[in-house]
Amino acid sequence: MSVFNMVKDHYDLAAHVESDLGRPARQSGKWRFWLCPFHRETVPSFGVNIENNSFHCYGCGCYGSIIDYHMQRQALPDPLTAAKELAALAGLAVEGNDNHAQSSLPKPASKPKPLPSPSEVNIHAEPPPDDWQAKARAALVEVLCPTLWKPEGDKARAWLKARGIDEEAMTRYHLGYTPGGEVGGLRFAMGRGIVIPHYYYHQGIEAIYALKVRRPVPSGIPNKYYCATGSKPGASLYNAPSLLDRDICFVVEGELDCLALHSQIADLAAVITLGSKSARIADFWLAHLLHIDRFYIATDAHEDEAAAEYWLELVGHRGVRVLPPGGCKDVCQAAEQGYDLRQWAMKVMGLTPSPNVVPERFLDLRSNPPAVRHRPQPARLRAYAGLLAGFAGQSL
Repeated sequence: MSVFNMVKDHYDLAAHVESDLGRPARQSGKWRFWLCPFHRETVPSFGVNIENNSFHCYGCGCYGSIIDYHMQRQALPDPLTAAKELAALAGLAVEGNDNHAQSSLPKPASKPKPLPSPSEVNIHAEPPPDDWQAKARAALVEVLCPTLWKPEGDKARAWLKARGIDEEAMTRYHLGYTPGGEVGGLRFAMGRGIVIPHYYYHQGIEAIYALKVRRPVPSGIPNKYYCATGSKPGASLYNAPSLLDRDICFVVEGELDCLALHSQIADLAAVITLGSKSARIADFWLAHLLHIDRFYIATDAHEDEAAAEYWLELVGHRGVRVLPPGGCKDVCQAAEQGYDLRQWAMKVMGLTPSPNVVPERFLDLRSNPPAVRHRPQPARLRAYAGLLAGFAGQSL
């Protein structure tokens, strides 16, 4: 047996790292996490997989076996030297000579299967083209938003009110209504429904990412949502502007949950969503999460908890799982059943109940400023915030 296999079989990597770095900062299934010893960070992103005895850091990207770990920690010149040193420390008898050991040097292993990661598709959160955004803005202002307040929007408004979204919130978040078909050069292929625009604005940057539609079908029916053609909902972080001046954030699963809760606590906390339990955050938005001190993960109460687990892994020790009030599946259902979302949120945050004060800062789509596109970041924003500390408080 080569010295490499002998060392890998003998050592428990998690135990070895614990003896080097101390107890893990957190655990999730087969993963144990520490602050990475190979780069500066504040959120633990260095993970050891106890099933395959390997490590992988989502901050700096390093990965490998016990030999790679020891080689980097001790600044050794090559894997063979590291393997022989580990064998000597463990009292293992190394067979053969150095040349034999060198010839047995394995090819680099493929990376271990990563944790749920930021979006691989929309790395830079690039919004749709400027001409699409111009059409979307015009459609919202001239047709979609006004239609919600016409007789054909009566049932939609009543449906929204029942879920905790009052008329003030409908106006503030620019909700609209589409009869389906073509509106302002955009195609709404699956018919009528409530239009929820995904937009972002900050310091002169404005972008509309998607026009998402909630169809008038029961909750258990597939394809409740669809988007106008040309939309890019996967690149969006819905209600991201709410993060700009808050240090506490609630994370929910759907846009309507987000509106119902944020309309009640906009003066206290940000509320964001990726729009579904399977969505993954695009890298552009990671820097926007750095300054948040506490995340309350209030995604839907699913049996598999996939969305909650993803967010807890993403934000680390800053995240706390909280269930929607009253044993309800989601925030909207709780509002529909009469629960006071503001009182629930304040209890979660440990605050004394107070009246709702709506911030004045909201986007006016009718101002129609010159379209400014997001500048793509030059490389993947290193997930879990360790190397992004210098971006905190800066506009992107």
